[in-house]
Formats: sequence, C-alpha cells, structure tokens
Amino acid sequence: MPDALPALRVVALAAVAASAIALAAPRALSQQAGAVSDPVATAIMAELDALMHPEAGDLLGTHIAFPELIRDFYARRAFRPAWGEDRNTSELRRAIAESAADGLNPEDYALSRLEDLARQVRDPAATAILHARHEILLTEALLRLGYHYSFGKVDPESFDSEWNFARTLEDRDVASRIELALAAQDIYQRIEALKPTHRMYRELKRELARYRAGEAAPTPAPVPAGASLKPGASDPRVPLIRARLVASGDLAAGAVDVPETYDAALEAAVRRFQQRMGLESDGVIGAVTVAELNVPVTERIRALRMNLDRGRVLLHDLPERFVVVNIAGFTVYLVRGQEIERSARRWARPIAGRHCSARR
Repeated sequence: MPDALPALRVVALAAVAASAIALAAPRALSQQAGAVSDPVATAIMAELDALMHPEAGDLLGTHIAFPELIRDFYARRAFRPAWGEDRNTSELRRAIAESAADGLNPEDYALSRLEDLARQVRDPAATAILHARHEILLTEALLRLGYHYSFGKVDPESFDSEWNFARTLEDRDVASRIELALAAQDIYQRIEALKPTHRMYRELKRELARYRAGEAAPTPAPVPAGASLKPGASDPRVPLIRARLVASGDLAAGAVDVPETYDAALEAAVRRFQQRMGLESDGVIGAVTVAELNVPVTERIRALRMNLDRGRVLLHDLPERFVVVNIAGFTVYLVRGQEIERSARRWARPIAGRHCSARR
C-alpha cells in the first residue's frame, strides 16, 4: 500500500493540472481569437510579447518601463486598441507638454515621438504595426507620467538612505483605472488630479516659472565679497547687487539717482530675496546673502526641479499638522493644513555631531 501512494499523488496532480489548463484555455483562446480578427490587436499582442523578453530593446527609441502593466491592460481587452478617441490622445500630449511647469522633461514621456506618430497614423496607409506601437507608447507615457506625479521620479533612497516611507502601486488596479479614464475621456483632468495640491508645491512651481522667465537674459556679473552692507550705505558693489535682484525678479528695473547708494527700494528687494531664500530678512547684505545672490539661474532651476520631485514624494496624503525643516536656512516650520502656523530659527546648534553657524 505505501508503494501506491506516490503513484496516486502523480495521478492527482495530473488531474489538477488538466483542470487548470481546461479552465484557462477558453480565456486564452478568446484573447487570441480577438487579436486574430483585428490586425492591430494582433500587432499589439506581438509587440508586447517581444517586449516581455528579458533582452528586449526599446520601442522606437523609448524604454518601456511598465511592460507587465501594459500587457495586463491590453490582455484584459483582448489586445484591442484603446486610444481610438483623438480627444484622449491630444489630452495626454497636452498633459505631457505641460509637465515642464512641474520641473519634468516632456521628452522623458516621448512627446516628440508621440506627436510624430499621431500624424503618421492618420495616413490611411499606416500599418497595423505602426498603430500598435503608437498604442503602446501612449499607454507607457500615461503610466510613466502618472507614476512620476504620484510617487516621484527619483528613488527617495537616493537622497535619504534611511528612507522608510513609501507608497506603491501594489494595491491599485492600474488596468481598470486606465480603462475608466479612457472611457470618460478626461485624461487631462485625471493626470492633473495626481499632482500634489499643497501650497508648498504650488510655490515651488511659481519659483520655477520665475527663474525660467529670466533664464535667457544675460547673466549679471557676480557680487564680490566684502564688508556687510546696511541700508543707507554706499558701495561700488551696489549696482551689481541691484542687477542681480533685477535678474531674480525681486527688483523692478529702472534708473536710480545715486547708483552706489543702498536705498529704500533696494532694501525692500533685498528683504524679499532673503525671505525667499530662507534667510533672516533683515536687509543686511552679508556673506551668506552675497553667496545666494551669486548662485547661477541654471543652478536655481536645477534645485527647484529636484525639490519639486521631492514634493511629489512627500506632499501626498499629509497629516493635518507636520514639520518642515529648512536646513540651509536654519529654520523649522510647523505647518497646519496649507498654512505655516509657527516658525523658529536656530543658530550655532549642533547638527549631526557638529556645530554649525551662519552669518548674513
């Protein structure tokens, strides 16, 4: 009797396997039949099968970051094309183009390629393969842009090795969400809804727009180091300071009676600049303020783009009250909702085992 047990197990396993195959076969055959009846569906299935290969390359020069999700989405619809409505494709391209205002690069979402493909597929002679590749790239762009707005583009551990706060796609039915968005024809609004809504994120976007508006202008000469300047002082560096503040948008351009005098209008501009930089807004132009004035516009833009991405990591699902630390400005903020409830500055305090101090 004991010798018969292994044979019985083999028979039982074979029966289970046969049942599973019998249950799965109708679905697989249904998907294949649907694809065979539509040349574009057949091409979509073939392209996605190729992309699932471990050594698969890019698709029309674009890396496909979500092949499994894309295949699941199309498999559920028997690989039939999903982007037949011009409104959906044009709204996606609009959302991609506008991602630049959030510090993203539209070409990371194949904008130029999608615009070119949109023209090509209008040609009656466009092949099924061309239509299939257009479909896959549209879905990839939607997934990638949505992911970056929801979770950030850069891995949080790259700027904090002890990062332990994460949201993932694991509990989300991505295929169903794409289907609903396409059926509702409100792709643009749904992408917009993925962005952080907190005031801090909106202010970062405004700052980015400010610096980009002046990016093409000639770069003013740097301000040399020297003694701290207080309102009313006269110094040959004042015209350079004035030019830097005009370039940053903190001071209106215009002639002044005494160019080397630190006047009231310049003081107001200095205070605004110091406040924006997280410095003590006292109007005194010391070494730290001069260093901030001399930061190139390109570096400001790079830093703002990085902080916007951190905002996309941090500024979702926030509690009602939380703390923000501006390390460079030695300032701690207690935030309630959209407003800063309290702030405090700390000087010459130990940070990470070392004493730090700052001057204006």
